[in-house]
Amino acid sequence: MRSPAVSVIMPVFNGGEFLKESIDSILRQSFKDFEFIIINDGSVDNSLSIIKSTRDKRVRVINHSRNLGIVASLNQGIKAAKGELIARMDADDISLPNRLLIQVKFLKNNPDVGVCGTYAINTKSGKLIKDYTRNDQLKAKLFFNSPFVHSSVLFRKSLLIENNLSYLESYRYAEDYKLWSQLAQFTNFAVIPKVLLKYRDHAENSSKTFMIKQRFAVKKIHSDLFLEQRINLNLNEKEVFEKISIFSLNTNIEKVLSCLENIESQLPNNKVSIISEISFRKIFYIIKLSKNYPNLLRLISDQFTSGGILRIISIRLINFFPFDY
Repeated sequence: MRSPAVSVIMPVFNGGEFLKESIDSILRQSFKDFEFIIINDGSVDNSLSIIKSTRDKRVRVINHSRNLGIVASLNQGIKAAKGELIARMDADDISLPNRLLIQVKFLKNNPDVGVCGTYAINTKSGKLIKDYTRNDQLKAKLFFNSPFVHSSVLFRKSLLIENNLSYLESYRYAEDYKLWSQLAQFTNFAVIPKVLLKYRDHAENSSKTFMIKQRFAVKKIHSDLFLEQRINLNLNEKEVFEKISIFSLNTNIEKVLSCLENIESQLPNNKVSIISEISFRKIFYIIKLSKNYPNLLRLISDQFTSGGILRIISIRLINFFPFDY
């Protein structure tokens, strides 16, 4: 029997409230050649009954008698997957009808790309979640935080097998960010500049406890990246960098600029994409902490009319600070 082209992996833990809508959004995809692996991770609500009520031969159910966590569930789903391409899906998000069709076609036409995300819409705020789209830009952002909306991603399973990679429990709450940071050396990244996912902010991901645990995992990833890039920062600089990575304004501008300049001075010249991201963040803080930042932004963006790095920085600045000229 021929294997499906795509394996959609959806872990579920007490996701009954939005689960049916999420499942239906996958089953109604215009691209039909997929299997849908749903891992019920020890749910104690009505999740399992919703999953079992789904009548579609493409659905495969893995049921845990107790909660093992999202990392174990993702790895189990990937191990069971028969498809060469793995699509991530969360139990409360909604994939738009052409998501898989567009992403599969993109990876087929771009064999050098191994991980592909998309733009998304936040269902609560209506905010468009977008940023970089190109490989060099995404890997520059990777230096600070994850460049993808996790549940929008389609990636090649062979990359994990060939390089002995998986989601890591030791980086739980930022397991996706760690995986992308590991995959970056083996493949190219891309984000399709189309909204193909409706992303739902839920209470758990907004909780103070979750945020603390996630920031701890992210700090570990940053330490790994500093080690790989041979960048030495003292403890104060590391704390400042964590604030820079989330655009926190609760720090001193001189410390921000000093930290970023120190990092830039330690990067080789061939790390142009990372340097451009550092330059953007320098200007971001100067503008944001200026009392007259609209005029300052206008002055800066007027200077960035040429191509290349400066043009990229200019576009990102305008996205961050929209106003009428």
